[in-house]
Amino acid sequence: TLLNQGIAFFEKGQYDRAIAYFNKLIEIDPRNADAYSLRGDVYFEKGQYSSRGDLYVEKDQLDKAISDYNKAIEINPRNADHYSSRGLAYFSKRDYEKAWDDVHKAESLGSRVDPEFLQALREASGRQK
Repeated sequence: TLLNQGIAFFEKGQYDRAIAYFNKLIEIDPRNADAYSLRGDVYFEKGQYSSRGDLYVEKDQLDKAISDYNKAIEINPRNADHYSSRGLAYFSKRDYEKAWDDVHKAESLGSRVDPEFLQALREASGRQK
């Protein structure tokens, strides 16, 4: 099966091939939690914590997402994308102050934050910046 093939490549350290199999399985069966979980594990092994965090956001597992973004920031505190992603997770949790903090940090690192996200944050938080 696709799941078993993905696991086999994961165990051999062939991470990109494993991800390809898990992606295919998710495409066929978007409710397959094992495929999402294992794909996240592969991203973790590759050191791509933000990607796994993005998967957690998709699955509405916001605390897990924030934990992954925190780890990614710990490893590379100059990567603005990690702050933007964590800000979106905080926004989803309705923790607008922390979302604004991450928006400001991402901007200070030279990132242009998505204008639609900024507008949604302004409306939800009742503040402009």
